[in-house]
This record gives sequence, structure tokens and C-alpha cells, in this order.
Amino acid sequence: MKRIEEHTYEKQQFIGEDFRASAFLSVTFKNCMFSECKVEGMRLQDVVFEGCKIVGVGFHLCDQNPFFTFKAKDTIFMGCNFAGCKMKGFKAIDCRFEGCHFSETNLEEAVFTGSIFRESPMHHCDLRKADFQGVEGYSIDPRVNKIQKAKFSLPEAVTLLQCFDIKIS
Repeated sequence: MKRIEEHTYEKQQFIGEDFRASAFLSVTFKNCMFSECKVEGMRLQDVVFEGCKIVGVGFHLCDQNPFFTFKAKDTIFMGCNFAGCKMKGFKAIDCRFEGCHFSETNLEEAVFTGSIFRESPMHHCDLRKADFQGVEGYSIDPRVNKIQKAKFSLPEAVTLLQCFDIKIS
């Protein structure tokens, strides 16, 4: 297993990179580009993505045990798969999620402040105590997601009612 600890990568491009069975521990990526990287069995622990663009990465293939922790700030996620990921306490501040897949994802206590979601619906996710204040474009059906004690702000919170086929004036 390739193991990288306490390192910072800046302005690097990782296109089709093979990260299978690698471990990144306390690593920071600043203004980096990731596209179609192979991540089966990759371990992320205390990793930070800042100002990055991440395209087509299957985070669902990463090693989820014992740790799978990363934070993101000002990062774009496009076509990424987070299905089944255990991301309790995940922080994504001022990020953009486009065409991402969230299904059976544990995002309990996650913080998405200032983030934007486009075509990235959440299905059967645990969103309890998550913070969606100041977030735009999310698609969350409260009938199939756990949203107890999650925080939302107006006017965007009205989208939570779309699934009920009602008219609001």
C-alpha cells in the first residue's frame, strides 16, 4: 500500500491516476485537478481539498473503514459517486456538486454552507443534523431521506415540499 502522510500538493493534475489501495493521511490538495482516477480501496483520513476540481471519481469505491474523512472548500465535484459512503461530519464549504450521485450516503452532521447542488439528488441518505443553510439547488425528498434536526434556510427550503405535489403561493 502506498502511504502519503502530512503532505501538501499544489496546482497538480491527476488525470487517470492510479490511487488504488493508497492511503492519504493528513494530506492537503490545493488547486489540484482530479479526473477519472482509479480509487478502489483508497483510504482518505483527514484529507483537505481546497480550490480543487474533481471529475468522475467513484468515492464509493474507497476504503470506508476504519476512516473515510475529508473536507472540501471551494471545490467542484462533477459526476462523482458518493453512494453508500460513510461521511458523517463531512464539511463542504462553498463547493459545487454537479451530476453527483448520493444514495444511501451517511451525511449525518455534514455541513454544506454556501454550496450549490445541480442534478445531484439525494436518495435514502442520512441527513440528520446536517446543515444546508445558504445552500442552493439541493434535491431532497423528506419521505425517503432522514432529515431530523437538519438545518435549512428560506427560500430554498421550500423545495423540500416539491415531492408532495402541492401548490404554494
